[in-house]
Amino acid sequence: MKKGQEFFCIVFSPSHLSLVKDGPEKRRKFIDTAISQIDNMYAKKLMYFNHLIQQKNALLKNATENPSLLDTLDIWDEKIALAGADVISDRIEYIKRLQNKATKVYRGISGEKEELSIKYLSNVQYESEEKESIAKIYFEKMKKNRPNDLYLKNTTSGPHRDDIEILINGISARKYGSQGQQRSASLALKLGEAEIIKD
Repeated sequence: MKKGQEFFCIVFSPSHLSLVKDGPEKRRKFIDTAISQIDNMYAKKLMYFNHLIQQKNALLKNATENPSLLDTLDIWDEKIALAGADVISDRIEYIKRLQNKATKVYRGISGEKEELSIKYLSNVQYESEEKESIAKIYFEKMKKNRPNDLYLKNTTSGPHRDDIEILINGISARKYGSQGQQRSASLALKLGEAEIIKD
């Protein structure tokens, strides 16, 4: 091995078997980690977005004692909308690539009897995959949700609340898939991730 040479490693552990049936946080972590393996800018984008959300949530918590902070919410929401659109856009692109690879893997596992598909579920409900369009819709959603966010002292919309839906023959694998199907789907996702890195 040459000095300074890099190798990528995909680990499949027993914990990954619950990737399909566990909550959204685990699937978001899987996608975010996978994208970061092939795009080192993505980790920085995600870190920046999470930092903005933390800052805004701190503002929401302090707004009761210091109402003048509310005047800055539009500025925070504009920054969050742009950063969030970056994250969502990258996730959408990756899901497309993963769908292509994981579908082929799952077909092989099931003996071509079942079809796997993956959907990105965003609470921003974008109409176009263009970053500018996503950012605009996200900003408007945060404005609409502002009374609720102030009440909960938390930002309730954005990519930090999104999920990935795994379907087998068009039906939710998490809700209706057998344990064997869920495990096969989890394996297909990880092997799909490996194929993308290989490419």
